Amino acid sequence: MASAELALSVLTQNEINPIPTTISQLTAVGTSLRFVATTEGLDEGVQYELWTSACTPGNTQLVSILEGIPSQLTEVTIETTTGLAFVVDGIELWTHLDSTVSLRDSGSHNVSSITHAGGHMFFTRTDGSLHRIDSIDSTNTTQITDAVSVGEILSSGTTLYFVADLGEDRALFEVSGTGQPVSVARENGPVSNPDAFFTYAGITYFGAQSTIDSGSSVWTINANNNAEQLRTADGFPLGSPTQFATVGDRVYFGASSGDDAGGIELWSTQGTRDTTMLAADIRGGAADSSPSHLHEFDSKLFFAADNGSGTQLHIFDPPEEPGTLHPDPVTLASGVSHQH
Repeated sequence: MASAELALSVLTQNEINPIPTTISQLTAVGTSLRFVATTEGLDEGVQYELWTSACTPGNTQLVSILEGIPSQLTEVTIETTTGLAFVVDGIELWTHLDSTVSLRDSGSHNVSSITHAGGHMFFTRTDGSLHRIDSIDSTNTTQITDAVSVGEILSSGTTLYFVADLGEDRALFEVSGTGQPVSVARENGPVSNPDAFFTYAGITYFGAQSTIDSGSSVWTINANNNAEQLRTADGFPLGSPTQFATVGDRVYFGASSGDDAGGIELWSTQGTRDTTMLAADIRGGAADSSPSHLHEFDSKLFFAADNGSGTQLHIFDPPEEPGTLHPDPVTLASGVSHQH
């Protein structure tokens, strides 16, 4: 029995006919899983099927046989309903919400990205246009921008952020709800190539480049819609940011200090210059420890970093005084380090 057939037979508690060749594009949607089963060698060619599973025997079922090649399976929430959005043959945008599979939009240009924010689904097409879907029942789609150079769209909480040429320069914009794009005020001119958006305690953190400084640096957006570089107490911008995570009331991330005295190390902040400080100088000197894969668990920060002996797992237990630097990691076992 083929592995794909065996997996579906176990989950459905039934024999599968026709027998699928592969299972792919597994996507978590709420507490369930969506995936594509592909069957080859049929008289009509390749058959693509959308399936849903609660990942327990007897709770897996076929949702729909698709009339094309599916891609970009993405969890979305429209209004208050969480479900799946996906693309068929590059152009057609479909959703699976409340057990209903619906064609939501079809255009002359391919769908390039999908996300959701504040109960709305957003997507872009390769002509640079940005669109919004507001209802789980209606097939109406609102085009937010014309065919311009809309870059990657990134959601943070209830807000959508994107970079586009909507004026004289390429700038960062935000969209909330059904409103129109608003330029995010920023220091040092326009910003570009934003990534790793993260919102905590009313402040949005992200990495981006500006027209003044070379390379990527850490930026914040406050409640007044102002974007500014996050700097150290000495006024240096923090560069080359990695992903963000929270432990307690502080945001942790990997970055370089910008003063050329140290490499990419672990920093923490509460979103202001006076609360931004080096949390751990893991490697020391100008070399990078490059903290990555930051995750909070049991009020501790778990991450990977290179202490000079290769990349290892670290456990960071935040001190009672945030300004206290931790000593170098102590290796507990092969490939695992712990910070006291």
